[in-house]
Amino acid sequence: MAIDDDAAKNGSKVLTKPSPYNLSSSDNPGAMISPIMLTEDNYVEWAKEMQNALQAKRKTCFINGFLVKPSSTDPDFENWQTDNSMIVGWIRASIEPKVKSTVTVIDEAYQSWNELKQRFSV
Repeated sequence: MAIDDDAAKNGSKVLTKPSPYNLSSSDNPGAMISPIMLTEDNYVEWAKEMQNALQAKRKTCFINGFLVKPSSTDPDFENWQTDNSMIVGWIRASIEPKVKSTVTVIDEAYQSWNELKQRFSV
């Protein structure tokens, strides 16, 4: 978390919440962020690993609905699109090829996550 500049000047520490739109230079949409690939019968294990990986990157807000898609006129829209595309890539990269061919391609991480949950959770 970042420390507020004014607070730093007077010796106090005020932590500010980091932006959910931060990406690392090592992030890429084809990266495997989870050691578990989604198969037809391991959704719970896969989902826990993916949630853990996304939490480590501060991106769970994209799959749990806490961060809604901004309007196209919102200043954050381009940042949202960039991060959303990255997360969709991470999700798709973590699906076994045989299963991936049967999954609808969805451009929004939240919708993609929920479709997989609906289809594969017991």
